[in-house]
Formats: sequence, C-alpha cells, structure tokens
Amino acid sequence: MGTILLTITICLFSLPVYAKYSGGMGEPNEPYQIWTAKQMNKIEMNPDDRNKQIKSMADINLGEFTGMAFNMIGVEGQLFSGIIDGNGKRISNFTYKSSDKTSFGLFGSVQGTNTLTMNLRLTALSFNAETGNIVSALVGYLHSGRISSCHVEDDNVSGDNPVGELVARSG
Repeated sequence: MGTILLTITICLFSLPVYAKYSGGMGEPNEPYQIWTAKQMNKIEMNPDDRNKQIKSMADINLGEFTGMAFNMIGVEGQLFSGIIDGNGKRISNFTYKSSDKTSFGLFGSVQGTNTLTMNLRLTALSFNAETGNIVSALVGYLHSGRISSCHVEDDNVSGDNPVGELVARSG
C-alpha cells in the first residue's frame, strides 16, 4: 500500500506545468510568448501579468476584435508596468471605439521605472474616442517608462485632446 501511495504522489508531482500563453514564465530570460490575438487579449485579464515580460512571436492580426471587445492593456488604476518586446513583429487591423474612456490606445496607461515597449510595428489601427481623451495608437498615457524602436503606420486616431500616434500624454 505504501509503495502505491508513493508512486501516485510521485506521478502527481511529476505532471507537466503548463505555461501561460504559448510559453515562457514572464521573466527576463524567459518572457511570456504571444503568438495570437486571443493570447494578446488575455494579458489584461490576468492582473499579475501587467508587470511581466512579454514577447511577440508572430505578426498579430487584431481584426477579430472590434468596438470595445479587446481588453485594452493597462487602464487607469491598473497600469501596465512590464516589458513588451514586439520582436520586430506587426500588430495590425484593430478598431476600437468608445465615447467615455480616458487614456486609451493599445496600452491605455503605462507606468514603471523599468517599463519598456520596444521593437513593435503597428499598422492599420483605428481608435475613435469621440468625446473621450488621451488617445493614441500605442500608449494613451505614459506616466513613466520608455518606448524604443516602435512605429505606427496607416493609423486613424481621434478624440478630444490630447491625441497622438505613439503617445498621447507623458509625464
């Protein structure tokens, strides 16, 4: 009986641990790997991931998310403070519309001394804030942090002031 219990216990502790997203642990040498639009949408749904390291592993088409269906990453009160490495990949075909939000873009609000968004290409993104404000394609409000080697092309950003392409407001 003791041998059977020991064998069962060893088997239970030997089960594989499945990583979030498509791999990685969210750490500097092992960032979470994002391959799909659905995985990208889950970042904001996991509050503990707002301060992790994330790396895009493929071009991501966010075309399946329209209106307000996408969970904007980092909103006021729940800011993103991690590192996003776009890995030279493209995020494209995204449309977001809201009339009452403040600080929005792909990342709504970002803050952190070591926070970094890098190597990211945004194409064909549309953000319509109507009467909302602090609107940008990449980061609505950059409280602190850095953006490096990112660019936006073929975007459409509108709303009350301020409005920007990469960042609407910083500081």
